[in-house]
Amino acid sequence: MTRYIYMPPDLPELTDEFWDGLAKKIADEILPEWMNARQGVEKKWEECDRAYLCERKLPFLEGFDYIDKSDFGSAHVHNGVNKFCIQLGLGIMDAKDQWLSVVGNQKEDPAVLKAVKAEQAWMHRMSETRRYFTDGLKQMVVRGINHWYMQWKTEEVYRKISNKSGRRALKRIMKASGQSTAQVNQIENIREKVVKFNGPVAQCLDAFDVFMDPESNIMRERKTSMIIRTYMQPHEIENAVHDDSDDPLYENLDGLEAQRAGDVYMQPKDAYRRMRSERIMGINANAASSVSRDVVPVYILYAPHLEYEGLDFYDTYFYVARNADNKPRLIRIEENLDASGNHLIITETFLNWFTHQAYGIGSVQTTLAAHHANNFLEAIHLNAMAAAQFPAVLVASGMLKGEELRLSPAAINEISAAAMGMNPVQPVLQNQAGVQIGFQDMEYMKQKIGSIFEVSGVSTQGQGLTPGSRETATSVNFRASSQGMAIDEHKEKFGNCLQKIAQWCYDKKQEVAKPDGQNEEGQDVIQYKMREGRDIIPGEILFDDWKRPRTVEITGYHGVINQQQSISNRLDAMKAFGQMGQHLPNAPTMAQDLVKGLFQDLEIDVSPEAWMDPMEIAAANPQVQMAALQQALQDPNIAMQLMAQLGGPEDGQPGQQGPGAPNGGPGGPPGPQQGGPPVPGAP
Repeated sequence: MTRYIYMPPDLPELTDEFWDGLAKKIADEILPEWMNARQGVEKKWEECDRAYLCERKLPFLEGFDYIDKSDFGSAHVHNGVNKFCIQLGLGIMDAKDQWLSVVGNQKEDPAVLKAVKAEQAWMHRMSETRRYFTDGLKQMVVRGINHWYMQWKTEEVYRKISNKSGRRALKRIMKASGQSTAQVNQIENIREKVVKFNGPVAQCLDAFDVFMDPESNIMRERKTSMIIRTYMQPHEIENAVHDDSDDPLYENLDGLEAQRAGDVYMQPKDAYRRMRSERIMGINANAASSVSRDVVPVYILYAPHLEYEGLDFYDTYFYVARNADNKPRLIRIEENLDASGNHLIITETFLNWFTHQAYGIGSVQTTLAAHHANNFLEAIHLNAMAAAQFPAVLVASGMLKGEELRLSPAAINEISAAAMGMNPVQPVLQNQAGVQIGFQDMEYMKQKIGSIFEVSGVSTQGQGLTPGSRETATSVNFRASSQGMAIDEHKEKFGNCLQKIAQWCYDKKQEVAKPDGQNEEGQDVIQYKMREGRDIIPGEILFDDWKRPRTVEITGYHGVINQQQSISNRLDAMKAFGQMGQHLPNAPTMAQDLVKGLFQDLEIDVSPEAWMDPMEIAAANPQVQMAALQQALQDPNIAMQLMAQLGGPEDGQPGQQGPGAPNGGPGGPPGPQQGGPPVPGAP
């Protein structure tokens, strides 16, 4: 039995004091508790961010003063993360749009499903879903978790009503009708609203601004309680309206004062993190970067179930704004109005904790030890190279006179004259193999970092470097075999997350979309563009055929593999058919079926006429039929046969057959021949 749950009826207005307790509970109790529960996780994220951004921390050594003093070091982690995300993103969302498929209703026309798939693929290309999805993969690899916030955006611009020639023609018409010059000149200032973009956006949220319930279990729960920390500008709150009306989106705004961004979140540590997330990692920090801009802190609590003062809320979002006096207030309560019950926030982890904790672990965390060691070895190696070229000098005591000795930036060590003997100035002994040993150590650490991402599915190092490393042949073979399994696993795991995004996009467009126009018959259609080989061609589908509930599936890596396997099987069958086809009774028909199936797997469109027999093509062409008939009528034998098949006059009439008439009765006398001499053998 289905149970329907609605928003509690007769709720007090948001300006009522009834909601003050709930706002205070969310902003001053739940949020601080969840923030304190993940302090250790945030420290881990900061260290992983530094490794990805090539930042290093070197110990204090005297020799380091002569080498690079910057804060940036090895880029192996940065390159490994980028290569992994690019390869994984392109592997899941291939360029030929084979990653997306649409499952329709029973007995639905395949041509309609193909059109719906092409329309959805075109929508995702316009919405740049691959870019937003790859940004989320990057945050998952670095920090271990990512959140996509699904929203439907409509961007509008104002442009002139027509082109330049059109405005001139309109001015001439207005002048001819007696309009004043001032009214005619107003044509240049008139603008019309044009929709620039209307589609879904999978915005990637900063993990630092999303706080999850520490008692939740993302491995078993479909929807998890979380709080999103945002910073909105006053005009964004005041001017926001509902999509389907002009009613204000937020309420209880009287007396709400904004604060300076520098006073709210631009503290030294927090400001650096926000700049890093927004500008370097490609993640939207949910706030402007200017410290002088006015913002209002807004906390969005999503709760699958929340009980307050005897009221039960299910699948609801609560918006709490913090005033300049630090007092929270509730400005909006929104029930999840998605028709399919999809969550607006899609969460995914790189590797799950097998505990109760809500946050995952990223791949960069496992590279931190090798990353720090590699940075230290690079600094030591650079110092060793400088010392080999400019060695330190030993000088006997009393040999220097003021500033007479001019040397390179190498150290000068003054010792007693007795220890120097007959050589008052000589270089310090150097280990000639030290530079080579340092290079081998760095190469080992480089391969160690690369091997971690290779297990994740990306080959960052070739086997050409393995002889100089400490890696055995067994580990090389294991790494090569495990790489394929790892990339398959990640494609399937993140393909499930992409399927949630694609399904939300399809369901949401079913709610908000309207026909783009009408076809020649006057029927409403949805217009899109599709790929036909290397060309982009326009297409359209009837609005009534398009607007139906369907399931969007992501084929993932195994879907592509299955298609490749099907193609390979057909090619093997064609090879076997080429060897044994002559012994088959109906070889042409079987060959045609094999080629048809191969073209279907390759998604190559072939016209129906291409599969027709030449005689069928001729029979379907009226011009060919008329030419064949005229040629046949020139032959008396063929003409008489055609007349006999088409039928002649009735029984007993001239031209009708005599004995042996088709109806079995007695025929009339033969009629006179017309149109030429008698035909031998004719009755």
